[in-house]
Amino acid sequence: MLTFKCQTTNGPGFINAPVPLNGMVVSPGDIVVGDQDGVVAFTQEEAPALLEATLAQARKEEDIMAQIAAGTYTGAYAK
Repeated sequence: MLTFKCQTTNGPGFINAPVPLNGMVVSPGDIVVGDQDGVVAFTQEEAPALLEATLAQARKEEDIMAQIAAGTYTGAYAK
């Protein structure tokens, strides 16, 4: 459930207008994704680059987990 802080309670409000949400502005057409760790919003134009970066990070983390399982991990958290 989302609850927005409003400056006024007069009137019906707006449709397809930017809304403030926890210190950021979410505009019509933006993609909003959330899970137990938080919420992120981004434009449709940013989506391909964010997907590529997210998949690269997931591959990196999979490699680290494989190294840990094999007992060969020597990275920053190996201390």
